[in-house]
Amino acid sequence: MHLLKLFSVDRKGILHGVTHVLLELELCLHRVKVSTAPDGRGMYLFFITDGMRM
Repeated sequence: MHLLKLFSVDRKGILHGVTHVLLELELCLHRVKVSTAPDGRGMYLFFITDGMRM
């Protein structure tokens, strides 16, 4: 299992967009954790595995 950390300005649809790209790359998502700081920055943690090597 791998951990992908993404830091970004929080905006509507970012989780959907990133998830869509990961699935197009045939990666399996096991868990996603999302948190938003008071200043509006988002932190997204994606726990993923290669869809071909489960």
